Amino acid sequence: MRAPGRPRWVGSAAFVASTLLVASAAIWNGYPLVSSDTGAYVASSFALRAPIDRPVFYGLFLRAAHVGLSLWPVAIIQSALVVAAVLRVMDVYAPVAGRAVPVVAVAALVATTPLAWVAGQVAPDAWTGVLVLTLFVLLHDPRARGWRSVWVGLAFFWSVVVDASHLPLAAGLVAVDAIRARGRGAGWLPAGALRRAALVLLASVVFALGASTALAGRPFLAKTSWTFVLSRLVEDGIVQQLLADVCDRAPPPYRLCAHRRDIRPSALHFIWDPESPVHKLGGLQAVEGEARAIVLDSLRRHPWMHAQAAVRSWLDQLMSFETGDGLQPYGRGA
Repeated sequence: MRAPGRPRWVGSAAFVASTLLVASAAIWNGYPLVSSDTGAYVASSFALRAPIDRPVFYGLFLRAAHVGLSLWPVAIIQSALVVAAVLRVMDVYAPVAGRAVPVVAVAALVATTPLAWVAGQVAPDAWTGVLVLTLFVLLHDPRARGWRSVWVGLAFFWSVVVDASHLPLAAGLVAVDAIRARGRGAGWLPAGALRRAALVLLASVVFALGASTALAGRPFLAKTSWTFVLSRLVEDGIVQQLLADVCDRAPPPYRLCAHRRDIRPSALHFIWDPESPVHKLGGLQAVEGEARAIVLDSLRRHPWMHAQAAVRSWLDQLMSFETGDGLQPYGRGA
């Protein structure tokens, strides 16, 4: 909300300044930041097909943003969207603070967090923050009406589908709020903001599954999601323990049993190395069905190992600060 007596142009100028601050890493770099994953997203934006290891929806966003000309609009749109979400959250707490005041807050975020590196990168990571912020506004802004509510809902909707990890994140946050509502005696999904957020989340899931069916003939969030989960369990040692338990049977229950001594405790090696068991068995999609069976079997047999690994990974993530991880210089024409 605009502060009383403040010219409208002040708010617009503050929004533009904040957007440029958030895009500062890309501006400093001279081009939006790219990583080894960027090529898959850009290729998806032209082919309009889902990559083998991720959803198609970030590629669709890229297609709409770059229109075949430049990736600069991607970084600018992502930066502007992040700023808009930050301003909406600040509106919940200080609805008459005006638009110039948040420039200081945005500058502080840029200076003390990886925000500029994330928003300026051609990757769906910027949408993770948008998901959390827009969901917060949907749940906690009692004044959200009309266009203010519509764009927040649409931003939350799209942020859920652009990355396979966003759906469980959004579902977990909605579940936490539902438990909080239940604790207040309001029921699991009381009428109002929580129910609307849950419906938007459900709509995003239906849309993602429907779109993947239309594009590829079957519903999925990512074509090889189980294989990627399996690689994480390889790094945690859970898969090796399961194979040690079951592979001495006759016949062995999994094709992976024949290569269990070649498994290194590295998710990257397991997924990408051409000499890894995954590629000896035909590649990511070829092992997707078996990966699902192994993951579910390991949950049944070793739930305590899963719990321990989850806690370790959570603590590691809390203590890991690697701004620019995965970014490296690429030569001209790369």
